[in-house]
Amino acid sequence: MALRIGQRPAQRKAAFPPSVDAGTRLLILGSLPGDASIKQGEYYAHRGNAFWALIGDVLDEDLRSAPYAAMPSGR
Repeated sequence: MALRIGQRPAQRKAAFPPSVDAGTRLLILGSLPGDASIKQGEYYAHRGNAFWALIGDVLDEDLRSAPYAAMPSGR
């Protein structure tokens, strides 16, 4: 989308570094984290995010109410 005369470009956001290592078997790729995620330093920080419901269904776990530190990583 082109900028109009006098319009300023959106502020550039920074994402998190990749969360991978030599044992990584699956990557979940998405868009840039939202403002809440960046502010809290957590991927998909808003617990209402459909991501946690989807992953919770796959793993048969209730992830929406779990603290971020308990979220699955690198399984």
